[in-house]
Amino acid sequence: MPYTLIHDPDHDVVIGTGTGTLGYLEALEAAVSLWEHREWKGKCVVWDFRVAHFEMTGDAVREFADFVTKHQPLSRPPRVALVVSDEFNFGMARMFEAFREDLSTEVRVFQDYQDAVAWTSQPTVKGADEDRF
Repeated sequence: MPYTLIHDPDHDVVIGTGTGTLGYLEALEAAVSLWEHREWKGKCVVWDFRVAHFEMTGDAVREFADFVTKHQPLSRPPRVALVVSDEFNFGMARMFEAFREDLSTEVRVFQDYQDAVAWTSQPTVKGADEDRF
């Protein structure tokens, strides 16, 4: 899966855009690539997968979520948005959201890119989103 990573200074978020097929190894590569940018540590992230297709099993999604939880830098992003365009990818992304067990990073899935950017660029207030369920 080809991907790009840029910093959006207007919203102070990192935008990762993926295209093509996203499997387990491609997901690992993209995550590690993000973590290697020191200036982006602790910033919110929008992963834009509207023109990508996930090719993972539920077990692979769980394994990837566990990898991220165990290996991400200590300065974690407070919010990570995943933007998808179809129901299959939505289901896989929601599975990732459910498997993430790190309370310091909130993960949400969106089908609207602007909604995802707006959510990640809001000021983070500890406990503000806890009542959403």
